[in-house]
Amino acid sequence: MRLLLPGLAALLVLSLPAPAQGLAPVPLFRAIGTAEGLPSAQVYDVAGDAQGYLWFATADGLARYDGSGFAVWRHDPADPASLPDNAVQTIYVDRADQVWVGTEDGGLAVLDPARRGFRHWRAREDDPAALAGDDIWAIAQAPDGAIWVGGYASGLARIDAGGKVRRIGTAGDPTLAPAGETIIALAFDAAGWLWVGSDQGASAFRLGDDGLPAQAQAYLDGVMVTAVDVDAAGRVWLGTRDALHSVPPRTGAPGALEPVALAPAAPVRPVIDGIADDGAGGHWIATRRGLVTRAADGATALHAYAPATPGALPGNSVNDVYRDREGGTWIAIVGAGVAYLPPYWRNFSLLRADDPGGIEAGAGWEPPYARCPDGALWMARSDGSLWRVDPHRGTRTSLQANGGQPLLPAGQRVRALACTDSALWLSHAQGLMRIDPATGAAEALAADAELANAPAPGVANLMAVDAAGGVWIALAGGALQRLDPESRQVRRYVPGVDGPRDGELEQLVFDRDGRLWTAGKGGIDRYDPAQDRFIAIEGVPAGRIDGLAFDADGLPWVHTLTELVQGAIEGTRFVERRRVGAAQGLPVARVAGLAIDGAGTLWLAGARGLVRYDPARGSVRAYGVAEGLADLVPGTRVA
Repeated sequence: MRLLLPGLAALLVLSLPAPAQGLAPVPLFRAIGTAEGLPSAQVYDVAGDAQGYLWFATADGLARYDGSGFAVWRHDPADPASLPDNAVQTIYVDRADQVWVGTEDGGLAVLDPARRGFRHWRAREDDPAALAGDDIWAIAQAPDGAIWVGGYASGLARIDAGGKVRRIGTAGDPTLAPAGETIIALAFDAAGWLWVGSDQGASAFRLGDDGLPAQAQAYLDGVMVTAVDVDAAGRVWLGTRDALHSVPPRTGAPGALEPVALAPAAPVRPVIDGIADDGAGGHWIATRRGLVTRAADGATALHAYAPATPGALPGNSVNDVYRDREGGTWIAIVGAGVAYLPPYWRNFSLLRADDPGGIEAGAGWEPPYARCPDGALWMARSDGSLWRVDPHRGTRTSLQANGGQPLLPAGQRVRALACTDSALWLSHAQGLMRIDPATGAAEALAADAELANAPAPGVANLMAVDAAGGVWIALAGGALQRLDPESRQVRRYVPGVDGPRDGELEQLVFDRDGRLWTAGKGGIDRYDPAQDRFIAIEGVPAGRIDGLAFDADGLPWVHTLTELVQGAIEGTRFVERRRVGAAQGLPVARVAGLAIDGAGTLWLAGARGLVRYDPARGSVRAYGVAEGLADLVPGTRVA
């Protein structure tokens, strides 16, 4: 099911239960930084523990996040059990739920399960039973429980259950040592092989009964391997400064390396720092140039820093990606803190200003739209250009109209749109315009306050097309007009005389018989073609009606500030049948329109988000930022 939410600086498409096939879901990131309690904006690594806490390695301490705030561990010279160094570079949570950290100058440390203090491992000169260096970059746990660590110019080391250190490669068979002395990444695959990424290539080791390397296989000789990860399917991923590779899952020795295409999304020399499952058969790829998504079908997209775009990635230098047990995604960014995506972010597709062919809004202006009989939408940009959006195919095409000349007078913007099979109508403050989408030919109808059969001047906020092709235009706080498509003559309906009771209208709606209804400050009114006037409907709930829709049985639903009410029309009276309010979970808030989908479900959009009411179950569900919805602004409409 697709629900369209135009009217913000974008077009949102809600797709339940699966994403739209045409418009790809767009992640809207929530930034978490020092203002929220993160000790530093320099975040290098992220991990989750068995209790659901998130742990972050930062340049100024170890941070734990519980969903609302941070606990921070730092070095205390007076406490020998404190964090050995504030510059935490990597985190690993082992199977006993212990948190291991690698620091820049303080070596390796593990936080006890009670989270009270750290045990330390430091480098000591001429001591083979100690670490070879204190600059730790990578940590992993073997199937036998041993901890493997590596870092800058210090080789690889194994720490057994008793805490004893064994350096690897300092003696014995050199082929069973890592390719380089600087160890950048470590991971164990599903078959128990240890994968090591170093400054001189990658190595895969089968461990013997003594827990030490017994067989080795080399990859990417002489190439700096910056990332090693294993996904849920058992595939091993190796990232370098320039490319991504993978090794398919297997039961025995590792197979051949396979190149992974990232074009056209990946930037030049991306420097890949991490790979994680995206929960939909694809992967997140952390790079120094932004976050790359690679879908299950191989399609790629780059998400980069865009400070003027709400919901964009807050920084480009992505160092790690982690998917938590609830399906949320956490992104560690050097210089920009943490970005978070909720589990349900794919519920919505989004077209926004920074997309090629996207839709933009200017300050204080909402992009108008028109839904066409073929299911496509026409939308206007603030520069006056028009775009056709096909939600099913995911295509966006601009309309080359008026011989390439500006469509509107200088300083004017499109205020409302209406669409028929053969024409696109638009309104601006100085009149109307008809455009033939097939040829781009434009015909202008100037507004004239004195000429009764000409468009009235003013700002149109609503347009709709009736079954005869007549275009209805509602001016903000003014008259309602109908344009005859053949004669181009306009009939004006005066509020309280032959028009609706009040000129402040919120919605123009056609019932299943094609009759026009209006909803607004004065309640609801119905157009009577025999009398060529609007008839007031009595018995409607008091107050402004900001939403009106008809269900499959022809029964009207109306929304007020506090309630959603179903009724039946008996003559010129609204007879209430059902009422839904705060007691049923409906938010007390204004909405900008009401729509009913093919399954009979009601949808309302407003500044509080998107609300869904299922009459069959009597259930109310709200969608907000946590469910992947962009922040809606007042005036966001549903269609």
